[in-house]
Amino acid sequence: MTREKILQKCFEMARHNLHCYSTDFSCTTPKAGYEKQHVETKEELDVLETWLKEIQNDPSTLIKFNVVIWLDDEDGEGEAVIGTLEAASECHASLLLKERIRNGKYPKGTWLDYIHNGKNISLDTLGRIA
Repeated sequence: MTREKILQKCFEMARHNLHCYSTDFSCTTPKAGYEKQHVETKEELDVLETWLKEIQNDPSTLIKFNVVIWLDDEDGEGEAVIGTLEAASECHASLLLKERIRNGKYPKGTWLDYIHNGKNISLDTLGRIA
C-alpha cells in the first residue's frame, strides 16, 4: 500500500465523519453538540487534501508514461511514441489521457505504456489493457 492510498483512505474517512457531524450534505452547519468535531474534521480534511496534492505534484513520486499511437501509412504500420505523460498512478494517467484526447492534444485511439516490475503495462482511458 502506498502513502497516497493511505492518505486517500484517511481523507475519505474524514469526509464521512464530517457528514456525520453536519446537519446537511453541504457540511456547512454542524449538528448540535458536535461543533468542535466539525471544526477539527474540516481542518483535518484541509491538511489531508494538501498532502495528497503534494504527493501528486512531487516529481519523485510521478510515473512516466509513453503516449503511443498506431500508425498505418505509406511507410508501413506500427506503434509510435508521440509524447510522454507523468502521473501519480495508473488511474491518474488514464484520466489525464482521457482529458487530453477530449481537448484535442492526442488523437482518439492513443494509449499509454510504461514498465512496472519488469513488465510492459498498457493503459487506455479506462485503465489497463489486457
